[in-house]
Amino acid sequence: MSRLPRAGPGGHTRWLMALALLAASVAPARAQDSAVIYVEQPTGIALADYAATWPNLVPYLDRLGRGARDRTTGELERLATAPGVSDGILNLLAQLAREDGRLDDADDFITRAIAARRTEHRHYFQQGMIFFARLTQASGLGRWTWQQRTRDAYQKAFDLAPEPVPYRYYLVYTLAQAPAIAGGDKNRALRMTQDGIDRGQKEFYVVRADVHRLRGEPEAALADYDRAMEARTFKLNSFLAAGALAMEKGDWERARRYFDWAVYCRPDSPRPHEGLGDYFLARGDSGAAGAAYEAAVRADPQSVSARAKLASLGGVR
Repeated sequence: MSRLPRAGPGGHTRWLMALALLAASVAPARAQDSAVIYVEQPTGIALADYAATWPNLVPYLDRLGRGARDRTTGELERLATAPGVSDGILNLLAQLAREDGRLDDADDFITRAIAARRTEHRHYFQQGMIFFARLTQASGLGRWTWQQRTRDAYQKAFDLAPEPVPYRYYLVYTLAQAPAIAGGDKNRALRMTQDGIDRGQKEFYVVRADVHRLRGEPEAALADYDRAMEARTFKLNSFLAAGALAMEKGDWERARRYFDWAVYCRPDSPRPHEGLGDYFLARGDSGAAGAAYEAAVRADPQSVSARAKLASLGGVR
């Protein structure tokens, strides 16, 4: 079993930057196959979840769904000035403010929501997302502070309700990526993924694969990436890493399957096409590599790395 290195301040900074990149993937377009489960960093509470939890919000959610965002936000903000305002309104306002980049307002709304109802796990989830937004903007020791606060908020949400996937997801990656001196614990991360799988949450096959990979257990990782595919679950960064790991191990058949799965699930992203091109190039097929790099450039004409690789082949198809 590999252990996380004891990192100095520079190592902590690199880890925090990696953690922030959990949310950096572009939100996926609609899946080609509706049965595919996309596993990515959570970005918000769904309007349907708001409606189920706070039925009084339904008229406002309907207007938001129809695009009347500014007017509806204004109405909700007026309601928030009244005594005894619903904690659901405050949570929704926190989300809208966070999405608009008004993090101070978001902090204020969610603090009031928590004070109104401390047993509601969605409030701590929203707070965790607000803190994560602060983390992505912070630098130096500020990043460390916001990482700690983000993790604490997700832990509170998880303690109140261990069922929702996003809470366990965030905590697992934090535990798996953090240095031990900063609270990292790969063993606990692995146990948490297994518990998620035991609960029937298929998303955690790919998460468990990542934990095995981070633990330096390539065979266990590859076996779990296979299980994730069988369960029709997908995480972009994970399967690109899986393809690279399979190539490193000389397992070309697996590598090809992983990159093909990535292209199938995210044809809109240049990264799967570029990964497939790297695979073909390593196999000595410059024509297929060139075609894959061209597909990457079509997906994103600004992709510097894909354009450079295509240019190095002289436009070979």
